[in-house]
Amino acid sequence: MASDATSSSSGSSHESHEAAVFQPLSISSPSNPMVSAAIPGESRDIPVQGLRIHPASRAMGKGSGTFISLLGQKDVDSLVEKYEIDSFLFEVRVPCSKERVSSPREGEIAIYQDALLGGLRLPFPDFTKAIPEEYHLCPSQLTPNSWRLLNGFVIVFKNYGVNPTVHWFRMLFSLCSESNTDWYYFSARSGRKFLGKVASSIMGWKSKFFFVKSKSEWDFRTKWEVPRTNITCEEMTKEEEVLLKSMTGISKVYMDEFLTKENLLKCRLIVSAGNPMEDEDLSYVKGILASFEGEVVAALEGKEKEQLVVIRTLEQDKDERLQQLAAMEKEKDDLAAKLTISEGSLHTAAENIKKLQDDSSSLKEELKSAQEEQGEARWDLKLKVAKLATVRAELEELKGEGDTLKEDLASRQKTPKSDSQEMKDLIEPTDKSEKEVARLRAKAKEGATRIYSVLEQVGHHVSPAEVLTMGLAGVLNRFTELKEQQIIKIPEALA
Repeated sequence: MASDATSSSSGSSHESHEAAVFQPLSISSPSNPMVSAAIPGESRDIPVQGLRIHPASRAMGKGSGTFISLLGQKDVDSLVEKYEIDSFLFEVRVPCSKERVSSPREGEIAIYQDALLGGLRLPFPDFTKAIPEEYHLCPSQLTPNSWRLLNGFVIVFKNYGVNPTVHWFRMLFSLCSESNTDWYYFSARSGRKFLGKVASSIMGWKSKFFFVKSKSEWDFRTKWEVPRTNITCEEMTKEEEVLLKSMTGISKVYMDEFLTKENLLKCRLIVSAGNPMEDEDLSYVKGILASFEGEVVAALEGKEKEQLVVIRTLEQDKDERLQQLAAMEKEKDDLAAKLTISEGSLHTAAENIKKLQDDSSSLKEELKSAQEEQGEARWDLKLKVAKLATVRAELEELKGEGDTLKEDLASRQKTPKSDSQEMKDLIEPTDKSEKEVARLRAKAKEGATRIYSVLEQVGHHVSPAEVLTMGLAGVLNRFTELKEQQIIKIPEALA
């Protein structure tokens, strides 16, 4: 297919084993450099004045200034003889060691050995000159596979009775730059691929070149330039599209099978005296191509049937997948509806939770208030219990005194005395008792006052709830601690 042509034209310019550049062995003077490089066994290694390297390739790691020619004189002589390069028209020369393909002597161009294998012939046919000129190229700037595509294009078009023109070539091919070099190649435009296959890789072609000078002036560019690569792809007419589709029968055939001397002659790609273009020549070439086309068509028909089976299978699979997709869409809609309902329920639940949280906060505040009131009530109760304990203590003392008086009275009754003396004896203890009761009451009152003061002082530093759990002994101990720490100061009246 044409895709093979595209990739092969590109691939030909990506070589993995190129001849390395030998480092110069001596440089005589910076002002007038004489560069000499020696390759053992090569008698053609002669000093060359100046570095003959094309400026465009100096910044490129694998550009034209990187490779020397590995062809010897015998190799070049053999090529001249094989491809019938006329010595009356051209002067052929083997490059020196430091000469590069992009910088030959004035009036010379470089010819690659593999370009000759791709159908390039000297002198250049008109169409072969027109294409490089259209892109502002020197012929040496094109990769060998580019010549295969160019010559194959001419042969195929003439086979179908169509005149190969620059217009057609522009519509079918674009000019591409080889990565990191100053060489270029032709690539079939997208959707316009029809030529057969070309070799995907040509090893070492960049180091197999020689120089040719025309004894008359060349009528095309001989210096390497920056070409036109931005030529717009022209639209095809319907007739041109139909014609291009009819040229697909040879897409599986290698282009080298067409590039025979006989075909090149009949299609005027070899220019020589007495080689006029005859209709029978075209018919002959057409017959050759038809034989190739017949072999390929049968294979393509079988392939087409296989592809139809695959297409039907894919269509059935597509229908099944569309049904599955529809079911999944319906399921998705159902889930979306359920999700909407669930979101509404979640929103309601969230509102209820917020309301419960507000109610809980109110209840907590009420409980806290009730606990504070309960603590105050317990504190009051504790004070009253303390007062009651004081009163009980007083009553116990009074009861003890009453018991004492009763015992004394009983004793006196057993001992007879005079009434006056008896009354006196009775009155004196009674007076004493009354005084003692008064003293005890005062003392009990004073004690109750002290206990109340202690509870009140401790209550300033300890919560009521904690006081209730401490008991009277615990309160007195805490009072003592606070007093020792001088946190509580006792009035002199209570000290």
